[in-house]
Amino acid sequence: MYWGYSKTRYRQVKKTSFPDTKAKVVEALEACSIETIRRFCNRTFRWMDAYRKGLSIKQAAWCVKKQKRHRTISKKVMDEWDNMQKEGKEGS
Repeated sequence: MYWGYSKTRYRQVKKTSFPDTKAKVVEALEACSIETIRRFCNRTFRWMDAYRKGLSIKQAAWCVKKQKRHRTISKKVMDEWDNMQKEGKEGS
């Protein structure tokens, strides 16, 4: 989120020289709101927690998408994944 936002802003601005380009990079990074940076950090924490708990890539992706409000993946969300797999609703 953070890097994507900054790269998009950077690409939209015309650059004429190398010093100008360096200044535009700083401007693009500073243009990103604190809220976007926090969301990026929290999402990263959820991915790290999912891998720490031994989830597969597919499980981690589903749990990170499902879990919105905490930095960690809750037991409830992991149980939802297990129940869904038992019922055969989502891919294996």
